[in-house]
Amino acid sequence: MALKILEILEYSPDVDKILFLLLLHHTYDEIYKIDSQILIEADFLVNLKGRRILQKTQ
Repeated sequence: MALKILEILEYSPDVDKILFLLLLHHTYDEIYKIDSQILIEADFLVNLKGRRILQKTQ
């Protein structure tokens, strides 16, 4: 699915890298490089903010 979206957008630089990061973005024990570390930490921050919003609405 991600590859189809990237093709529709005609996005070609680093497609393999993007697909790799998408594949591992919830795999916390396989951090290979700084870009995967940044992605995982950003994911944690987004999830934390989402939980706080949910707590306020309950």
